[in-house]
Amino acid sequence: MSADYPTMPLQPAHTAELYARFLARGRALRLSPNTLDWYRYVLGPFVATVTGRATPAEIAAYIATAPSAESARNWLRAIRALYAWHERQTGEPSPARSVEPPRQRRVLPRVFSDGELRLILASAERDPLNYAAVAVLLDTGMRIGELASLTVEALEAGGALVSGKTGQRRVPLTPAALQALMRIAPLGGPIFTWRHGRRGLGARPMAVRTLTHRVRAVIAEAGVSGRKVGPHTFRHTFATLYLRGGGDIYRLQRILGHSSIHQTMAYLHLSDPEAFAEHAKLSPLVHALRNSRSASA
Repeated sequence: MSADYPTMPLQPAHTAELYARFLARGRALRLSPNTLDWYRYVLGPFVATVTGRATPAEIAAYIATAPSAESARNWLRAIRALYAWHERQTGEPSPARSVEPPRQRRVLPRVFSDGELRLILASAERDPLNYAAVAVLLDTGMRIGELASLTVEALEAGGALVSGKTGQRRVPLTPAALQALMRIAPLGGPIFTWRHGRRGLGARPMAVRTLTHRVRAVIAEAGVSGRKVGPHTFRHTFATLYLRGGGDIYRLQRILGHSSIHQTMAYLHLSDPEAFAEHAKLSPLVHALRNSRSASA
């Protein structure tokens, strides 16, 4: 029997008891507070709807109450994690295995327009730290967590060494972005910090949440709004403009740190100006109007 269970496992599993043990195991493994909070947020209400052992129908009914298809898929992911863990301990089949997640409609990424970028950069210029954050996000497509963890030691000629989801990678930096970073960089350590006293003294690393809030505030002050507009919108904008300017998709994959080229290919739908020019020539409407004018002449 696994050491994860301090007593005999329940057969069949009572969901409330299983949930308590699952969280206890997470705390023992020192999962991050954010991860544990997410499990509580999703699994707590689910447990309240179930008596005894959950059935596939109860799981499907619960995820159907999610506000969006994306949320439903995330909820099902948490429930599957709960029962998969129990299945590994006892061999009892997971009731979540047969539940199908809702199909997710593909939504093209939001991209900043040239006018919006001008407004955002002008808004960010009021604070050197905000400007450095916005400049690097736009210059590299870096994730906000990668930006928050960037250190002085990671900077190098023409780029930076970044630690991301797929491991370390080198990201190119233009002189303008590098100069913006150097304006706020301390003598060593994290670049984005809260500082007290003289430069570099009493500095504390800035949390990802704090840096995210600052970037969102810059965007809002610029008068730019929209669904899910935030630091990740700079990543979408960078990738789209990179390809639109003739950049190589495989190089873009390495810059973004995508594990699969299929992730990067999503930006092709936004970055093919030749497709629009070709459409203007081949549109049946244009062809019909041209024939109509010729016939009436």
